[in-house]
Amino acid sequence: MNGNGPQASRPPCESCGNLDFTSCDGRVTRLHHLRDTSRSGCEICSILLGGLQLFWPKFDTCIALAELNDKLHVNISIDKTGLLDKTGLLCLTLMCFGAPATRPEHDLMLPSCIEIFTIEATPWQCIPHGRPHQECTGSKVYLDYIPKWLETCMIEHERCRTITRVEIPFRVLDVGQEGEDHIFLRDNLSTDVKYVCLSHCWGGSQPLETRRNSLSKHINDGIPCSDLPTTFVDAVTITRHLGVRYLWVDSLCIIQDDQIDWEVVSGQMADIYGNAFLTIAAAISANSDTGIFSRVSETPQVEIPDPASQGRSTGVFSRRKIHHPQYNNMAMPGHRPEHYLSHPLLARAWAYQEQCLSPRVVYFGHEEILWQCNTVSQCCCADVATELEDIYSVKSCIAQILNPSLSSSIIDQPWYFVLEGYYEKQITKDTDRLPALSSLVKRFQRLGYGRYLAGLWEDTLVKDLCWIVSGRYRRRPKTYIAPSWSWASTFSDGRLHNRGDELMTVDVEVLETRCASTSKDPTGAVTEGVIRLSGPLSGRLFERVLDCGKYDYDFGGYLKNFLCSDSVSIPFYPDISLPLPKGMQLHGLKLGQSERDMFIIILAESKRVAGSYERIGFAKFGLKRQNLWHISSDWATDEVTII
Repeated sequence: MNGNGPQASRPPCESCGNLDFTSCDGRVTRLHHLRDTSRSGCEICSILLGGLQLFWPKFDTCIALAELNDKLHVNISIDKTGLLDKTGLLCLTLMCFGAPATRPEHDLMLPSCIEIFTIEATPWQCIPHGRPHQECTGSKVYLDYIPKWLETCMIEHERCRTITRVEIPFRVLDVGQEGEDHIFLRDNLSTDVKYVCLSHCWGGSQPLETRRNSLSKHINDGIPCSDLPTTFVDAVTITRHLGVRYLWVDSLCIIQDDQIDWEVVSGQMADIYGNAFLTIAAAISANSDTGIFSRVSETPQVEIPDPASQGRSTGVFSRRKIHHPQYNNMAMPGHRPEHYLSHPLLARAWAYQEQCLSPRVVYFGHEEILWQCNTVSQCCCADVATELEDIYSVKSCIAQILNPSLSSSIIDQPWYFVLEGYYEKQITKDTDRLPALSSLVKRFQRLGYGRYLAGLWEDTLVKDLCWIVSGRYRRRPKTYIAPSWSWASTFSDGRLHNRGDELMTVDVEVLETRCASTSKDPTGAVTEGVIRLSGPLSGRLFERVLDCGKYDYDFGGYLKNFLCSDSVSIPFYPDISLPLPKGMQLHGLKLGQSERDMFIIILAESKRVAGSYERIGFAKFGLKRQNLWHISSDWATDEVTII
């Protein structure tokens, strides 16, 4: 970006460099230097200082303190980094290097990041153009972004054009036109009709439902808009604004007290969300009464006063940068749970597959709306869109498996990648752990992934067994959820990761696999799961577990414990919380070897089924360890049944 503007003809300023970033990504200057060059006549520095002052209550106090002169710095840059946070706007980030004891850093009240931008054409050509934030996410300005995003996506994004013929769900809501006071439930409509889906949290309050005794009324008489909860009203408003007639809402389009209907429709979720023209994500709504739209708590942006003449318009604005790490959960798994506290929908397991499968999603947050399709992610801050193909993106991963010929993705193991994002989501009922993933499973099955076994795949079973859970707290519910060899059997406050793609040699043979489902759907809940393997099994090699509380950064940063015998100790990643039950005898089944390590699943004899084992953890052993002979000499090939 060239420094064109009121002082473009002047020599570069030593503080702001006239905002010329043609040869660098940004520059760091001391705050008092910025003040001095402003006083010396640099209009750009005056604008930057004015933008900081508007959102920094202690500006005057801090800039007057000589003890802070060498410690307060300003990073001036164009925001081109981050996953979903980059805006292309001018950003000012305040940094304090070594705050004095008399002025602790938390007392300085430093704003995290300030954006400087113009809205209309101004003489300040060196300052990027941005979009003004609105006071309500339901404003016409924000809603008008959606059809523009849709048009760009439908015309330009090859990765998003994977649907050739739309199969509309059996039941949808006919929202009619703006101003109509009823919506109607319709069934058995023709195909190739556009419809919008709602992804929302049910929460503690029960949303309006269609039940057997209300089905006929909802079809013939309709549903008064005055009876709809706020979230549904807002969804109707958005759908009508887009000129789309049909809306799918789970609680109204599935007969809630009809188990057969629920099983049939839930088995079609992959198509319902996958064929949707758009999915509306009520990201901040904890329940159906909260509503989709939000009012911004403070003035979105403030015009910076002209440094030379008070009262004259500059056309340059300042605002706090809106960060949205919450939405990175569709880009990279593993983001901190606190990111989801104010966005409850993004933490929900059921909603995860809805957002994964939908080709286009618009998220309504606290301060703005955010677009995400299979190709790009974009917010309302600026005109910059993030290409999801360039990052480890769940959405891009889904697009890849739908049409592998579109690109050579950087994601080698798409199932593991999608699963890692799912594992960290919350679920109300433990028994929904597998059903809430079933729509994604069906999508993978269409691509030749083969027989599904309670969270794993038969064709890659040995690799799939190399899963690890992190976290200090792990539990196995008393109610049966999944066999012990499945990650679905273990709940933790950490993450799930799989090291199966590192296996170079396999030392076990799969003799038998068996899963029994609770319904006709083999991708849903199970009542039993059995695998029978033949491979190197240790005797009572491991005598105790030492909970050393260390982290193994070499192996993904997970909690590291040790299995110990008289002469060997190896890193151990338990599936259940320590300490293990007293007297538990541990055995190791060697799965195979990576380039550096031997991979072992740790088993204990089952108390439920005689002659069977249950998995209780995963272990690895470095192949270059001096006592490798000991651990290698204690194995004997045997058949084991794991339940």
